[in-house]
Amino acid sequence: MSWSALLLVAVALGTDALSAALGIGMAGVGTRYLILLSGTVLGFHVLMPLIGVFLGSVLGNLVGGYAVWLGAGVLILLGLQMMREPFKSQAAVSPPRSAWGLIILSGSLSLDALSAGFGLGTLAAAQLPVIVITIGLVAGLMTAAGLLFGRYLGEKIGHWAGLLGGIILVLVGIRMVV
Repeated sequence: MSWSALLLVAVALGTDALSAALGIGMAGVGTRYLILLSGTVLGFHVLMPLIGVFLGSVLGNLVGGYAVWLGAGVLILLGLQMMREPFKSQAAVSPPRSAWGLIILSGSLSLDALSAGFGLGTLAAAQLPVIVITIGLVAGLMTAAGLLFGRYLGEKIGHWAGLLGGIILVLVGIRMVV
């Protein structure tokens, strides 16, 4: 796989993470959370293609469809929660901050990388580490960029950022299943 093709694949796989991170960033996240979420997404974008390669297409076809629905459901529920926050007396929106919350969010954003892993099994084994590390790095950087830009937007539009961020997450979730 050429570098340009690899980067295109990596960017394509990172777009869900970028979009969701933009929405989450509008809720106002600190540097520690930015590093934690970006690192977790990076790790999942390395791990999921490897799992996809090793599971193979038979199990992937059986479980793959349900996994996408689950990931989309997580994003939609998080988005709906964020959308109602501006209408409460307190405007604080809380993205998932627990370890499990980060794992579930990162896993749901990395499900497309699992599917990509099924196709990567046809490549030479020597290429696989470079490919998955590149995919992970690009997704991690895109997540960090989305969180930073989202945080900037959140500061500019105030507590209504939670509503806009929630809408973005719901749309990303819907796009995952459509």
